[in-house]
Amino acid sequence: MKKLVVLLFFWPILLMAQQTSIEEILYKFDEPGNAFRGKPFWSWNGELEEEELIRQVHVLKEMGMGGFFMHSRTGLKTEYLGDKWFDLINKCADEAEKLGLEAWLYDEDRWPSGLAGGLVTRYPEYRARMMTMEVTSPSEFKADDKYTAIFSCRLDNLDLSDYKRITAGEVRKLDADQTVLAFYVTERKSGSFYNGYTDVDRMSREATDYFLKITHEEYKKRCGDRIGTSIKGIFTDEPHRQAVMSNFGSGESLSTSHHIPWTGVFAEEFEKRMGYDLIEKLPEIFYRPNGKSVSRIKWDYMETAQQLFIENWLIPYYEWCEENNFLLTGHFLHEDYLTSQAVVTGSLMRMYEYQHYPGVDVIGGFNRKFWIAKQVQSVARQLGQEFILSEMYGLSGWQWNFADHKYVGDWQALFGINIRCHHLSWYTMEGQAKRDYPASIMHQSAWYKDYDFIETYYARLHYLLSLGNPVCDVLVVNPVESVWSQVRIGWAKGVAPGNPEILKLEQQYVQLFNALQGNQIDFDYGEEEMMTRLASVGKNTDGIPVLRIGNAAYKTVVFGGMTTMRSSTVDLLKEFAAAGGKIVQVGDAPGFVDSYPSEAAKEITSRTVPFEAGDIATIVRELSGTPVEAVDAGTGQRIDDIFCQVRKDGDRTILAALNVSRENSYNDVKLRINAGGIVSEWDCESGKIFQLETREKDGSLIIPVSFAKAEEHIYTITPGVIPGSLKRKDSEQLAEIPLSGPYSYELDEPNICVLDLAYLEIEDKSKSDLTEILRIDQKIRDHFELPYRSGNMIQPWFKKKFHDAPGPLGKVRIHFPFYVDELPGSDLIFGMETPHEFTVTLNGQKVTLEDQGWWVDIAIRKFTIPAGLIREGENILVQEFEFRDDLDIEALYLLGDFSVRLEGNKKILGALPEKISVGDLTGQGFPFYTGGVTYKIPLMDDYSGYRKVILEVPDFQGACIKVDPGKKNEKILAWQPNQVEITDNLKGSQTLTLKVILTRSNSFGPLHHVPFATITAPPTYLSRGKNFTKNYMLYPSGILENPRLLLY
Repeated sequence: MKKLVVLLFFWPILLMAQQTSIEEILYKFDEPGNAFRGKPFWSWNGELEEEELIRQVHVLKEMGMGGFFMHSRTGLKTEYLGDKWFDLINKCADEAEKLGLEAWLYDEDRWPSGLAGGLVTRYPEYRARMMTMEVTSPSEFKADDKYTAIFSCRLDNLDLSDYKRITAGEVRKLDADQTVLAFYVTERKSGSFYNGYTDVDRMSREATDYFLKITHEEYKKRCGDRIGTSIKGIFTDEPHRQAVMSNFGSGESLSTSHHIPWTGVFAEEFEKRMGYDLIEKLPEIFYRPNGKSVSRIKWDYMETAQQLFIENWLIPYYEWCEENNFLLTGHFLHEDYLTSQAVVTGSLMRMYEYQHYPGVDVIGGFNRKFWIAKQVQSVARQLGQEFILSEMYGLSGWQWNFADHKYVGDWQALFGINIRCHHLSWYTMEGQAKRDYPASIMHQSAWYKDYDFIETYYARLHYLLSLGNPVCDVLVVNPVESVWSQVRIGWAKGVAPGNPEILKLEQQYVQLFNALQGNQIDFDYGEEEMMTRLASVGKNTDGIPVLRIGNAAYKTVVFGGMTTMRSSTVDLLKEFAAAGGKIVQVGDAPGFVDSYPSEAAKEITSRTVPFEAGDIATIVRELSGTPVEAVDAGTGQRIDDIFCQVRKDGDRTILAALNVSRENSYNDVKLRINAGGIVSEWDCESGKIFQLETREKDGSLIIPVSFAKAEEHIYTITPGVIPGSLKRKDSEQLAEIPLSGPYSYELDEPNICVLDLAYLEIEDKSKSDLTEILRIDQKIRDHFELPYRSGNMIQPWFKKKFHDAPGPLGKVRIHFPFYVDELPGSDLIFGMETPHEFTVTLNGQKVTLEDQGWWVDIAIRKFTIPAGLIREGENILVQEFEFRDDLDIEALYLLGDFSVRLEGNKKILGALPEKISVGDLTGQGFPFYTGGVTYKIPLMDDYSGYRKVILEVPDFQGACIKVDPGKKNEKILAWQPNQVEITDNLKGSQTLTLKVILTRSNSFGPLHHVPFATITAPPTYLSRGKNFTKNYMLYPSGILENPRLLLY
C-alpha cells in the first residue's frame, strides 16, 4: 500500500496541475487511442492454433478494440497452463504489441478465480469449507466425532432462547421440546464445473500462496519480461469467501441453508480479533437470539470473514502484482444488492482498494442497478484510481444490437466506467462453446467489421469524462453493515433479500439513490471501515467545512436506511457537525451503534427529512449547492430520468447528461448549470463539435435540449470558442418524403436453413419422434449412461490430462428432414462441425465431404451437396457415426440461393423472391438469415437543392444500418432517434442504398424457447415444458417501417 499512501499525500498538488490543453483534447477526441477502447474477454475455448489466434488478434484490432483478456472458457482442449498454452500467450502478446493493443491475462480456467482449474483443489487442504449446522430433536440425534460443538436450545420458529453448549452424552437428558444444534465442518460440495473438485478456500493464506505459485509465478517464469510490459496485467474473476446461509452455489434448493463460510483458523483468528470464543456463540449467527434481529455476534462473524478474505486472498494477490509491476483488475462476486455482496464477500467497496483498476460486473440488458457502478466510482474518486472496468453484455443474447450495447455502456460511462470488458469474444463456437453466454462479440457476428463505430464512440466519451475532476460535494454513508448485523437462516434467497427487515433496507437504498441521481445530485458512497482509516474533517480552500475521504472532499453528508452505524462513524459525523459541516438524516436514525442498542446516532446534529424523493432532493440541493438540474421547459419540474455528472478541468466545465430511460423521450428540456461561458456540444458519434446558442438566467446558463430515448449529451463550458467547432443552426422542416417499397436487394451471405429437428436412431433400433438436436444429444447420453454436456461440464483439457480417453460406444444415425418446392439451379452447401466423425448421406446417396472452408466460425465447415441429389418434396439428410463421450452433436446448416418457408416447424425450400418489402424478412423467405441485407431504394426526385436532408428509419431490427456502404460518405444509423444526415449522400445519386446488418439470433437461437429469453445462458437452450416449442421463435428482422427523408 506504499504507492497508495504516496498518491494520497501528493494528490492535492496533482489537482492543482495545469488544465489539459485544448490542442491535446481535440487531438485525442478526433483520434482516440487504445486506453479507453474496449478489452473483451477473448474466450480460448477449443483446440488453440497459433495461426488462427494471430488472425483473431487482427480481427480485434479491426473491430476497434484496445486490447483483450486471454480467458480460458468451456470447451478448452489445449492444456491449461501447459507448454503450448504459455507459448500461445506469448505469441499473442507479441502480436498485440506490434498492433498497439494491450494484452492482459486472466487468472483462471473458467471462474471463479483461485482453483487453477482444479490444480489447486486436487489437494484437500486447499478446498473451501463450511461450518454446517444440523438441527434435530434429542431423540433423533446420533453422536458422531465430526461435531465441533453441540448445543441444546429452545426454538420458536427462528427465535432462539436458552441455548447451552453440551456434550453428546448430555443429549439424552434433554426435554422432548428442546432442540439439538450440532455443528461440524464440511467441504464445499464438489462439481464438474470445478473439474470434479470443489471451490477453493480463499480465507486460507496457504491456498492463495499455492495458487499464486502455480499460476502467477509460472506466468512470470514463462512470459519473462513481458510481465508488466507487453502483458499489462491480470484479471481476477468473481473471487469470494463462500455464501453465508444461502443456497447460492451450494447445489441446494431454494430452501433454508445451514452453512456459513469457514477456514481452519477461523475460530482462532476470531478470538484474536473479537476477544471471545465464537464456537460458544455459533447458534446466534443462525437464529434471532431472544427474538432480536440485530446481533453484534452476527456482525463480528461477518467482519472477521471479510478481514480473512482480504488479508489471505486479496492483499497477497495485490502485493504480488505490486512487486512485479503488474496491474490487477477484475471484479468480485455479485455486486447487485447490499444482500448479494453480503452473502458472498461482505462489503465490496473495501475490496476495490486493492485493485489498480477496480472493476464490476453488470450482466444482462435490463440491469438498471446503477449503484453497482456508483459504489466503485466512489472508491476510485477517493483513492485516485484512473481506470474503472466493467464486465458487460453477459447473458445478452445474439439479438442484441448496437443500441443495446450503447444503452448498457452509456449509463456505466456516466458513473465512471472507462474500460468496457465485453463478455464474450469466442475463439470458436464449436460444440458446447456456442452456448457459452452468446452473443460472440467477434467475427462470428455479422456486424463485427462495423463495431469500430461503437468503440470509437466510447473511446471519445470515456476520454471526455476523464478530464479534470468531479464536482461532487455529497457523501452518502453506505449501509451494508446494517445487513450484516441481521443475517440469519432464510435471510437471503440465493443472493436476493429474504426477510422483511433486509428488504426494507434494500428498498430504502434504492429510494435514496434515485432521490439524488434522479434530481441530478451527484454523490459518492462512504464505506464505514475505510472511513476509519481515510476520513478526516477539515476545510477547503474557500474555508468551508468538508469531510475528506482520501482525495475527495464533501460539504454535505447524508445517511439513511441504516439499522446500525459504527461508533467511529458517529464520532466522525459529530466532529463534522461541530465544525459546521452539513448533515442530512433521511428517515429514522439508526437505533444501534456497533450493533448494540444505542441513541448515539440520534444525537448527530443534522437536518431530518422523510424517505420522500422530493423532500430529500430539496434539502440536499439547498445544502450542497448542486451545480446542475434538468427541468421540463413547460412545467418546470425536474426530470428524474435524466442523470448528470459535472467535472472541472481548470476554467473548463464538462457536463454529461443522459436519459437513462429506453421508454421515455423528452423533447423540451432545460439544462441549468452554474457556470458561465460558451457552450459546446461534443458529438462522440461523429467526432464533431458544435457551438450552441444559450442564455443566462440568475447566474446560470440555460441549455435548451431534447433527449431521445437513452440519448446522451456531452457539453463543455469554456471562456472562449473551441477551435474548429461548428455553429448548429436550427431550420424549419419543409417536407417529409416516404420511401416505400418493394425494393431490389442483395444478400451478403447465402440464405440459411437451420436443420435442428431430426429423428434419432440408436444401434439400428426404431427411430424416435421428431426431436430437437440438443435433446437428441441428451437421449444418446441417456442411452449410454453418460452425463449431459453443459456449461458446467468438466473441461476437455482436464479430461485428457487426468481421465482415460473415451472409446466408441455404439452406432447412431440422425435423420434431418427438409422439403423442396422448387429444385435449385445450383449445388447447395451444408455446414457441419467435426466432419471427420461422420458419414453423411442425402436421400440414400453418399455426400463427399470435401472441405470448402468455413461459415461464420472456424468450426462450421462447408461441404457441397450436388444439385442432382436433391429432389422435390421430402429430403432426408443422415449423419451416421460411432458415438463417444467427447463427441458433440450439433445442428446442421443448409446454405444457398433459395428461400425458406415455414409451415409450423416444417422447412420448405423454394426460389428467392425478386424483391423485398418493408416488414419482417422472416416471412419473406429469410426466417434464418442473419447476414447483411442491402435495400436499393430508388429516388424519385433530386433533393440536392435542400440545405439539409435527414434520413429517418423509424423502426428496424438489426445491429445497425449502413447508408451507402463502402463509399467515402458511408454513414451508420444505429440508435434513437434513428436519424442521420445524408445531404452529401444524395448529390448526383438516383439510388439510396441501405444495408441492414442483422444479428445472428435467428441462426443460432435459442430457437425454441418460449417466450423470447430475456437472458441467454447455456440452460436457456434446453428449456422444458411450457417454455419449449418445436416451432421456431424468430426475432423480426430488417426494415419494419417505411424510411423517410426529412427535408430542410
